[in-house]
Amino acid sequence: MSDFWRACILGYTIGILAIPTGLSSISAWPLMLGAMVGMYVVVLSTVVIGYPLRRWIKKRWFADRPEKERSKWQKKVDAFGESHGVRGLGLIAPAAPWPVTIAGIALGIPRRPLVFWLLLGITIWTPIVTGIFVLLEK
Repeated sequence: MSDFWRACILGYTIGILAIPTGLSSISAWPLMLGAMVGMYVVVLSTVVIGYPLRRWIKKRWFADRPEKERSKWQKKVDAFGESHGVRGLGLIAPAAPWPVTIAGIALGIPRRPLVFWLLLGITIWTPIVTGIFVLLEK
């Protein structure tokens, strides 16, 4: 019997959640790959749904509005975009992939660079964060 099932049975018998207990017995690599795939799915599905939704919202509610002066917040967002751009946004993606993807869509970043940099940020940071937790666990 594998360690996963032993840990699940042990967790069930002592009255704690069985599956998280079982997952704690697995090596960190399958969990890391699962987290990466999950974040990839979140980013890609948000992009597939988000861009047509942004286009529809813009056409429906903002088509005939006159251009107003930029607010203080919009100027700060523009300054971030000019200094860091899509690379900076993509490299903070593992912190919160769904909100970062929505922010990129809302800012009007082109689809391909947004997806590329978000997936690259996830690919870079997930092994680093997993390695840190593995080292802290020992």
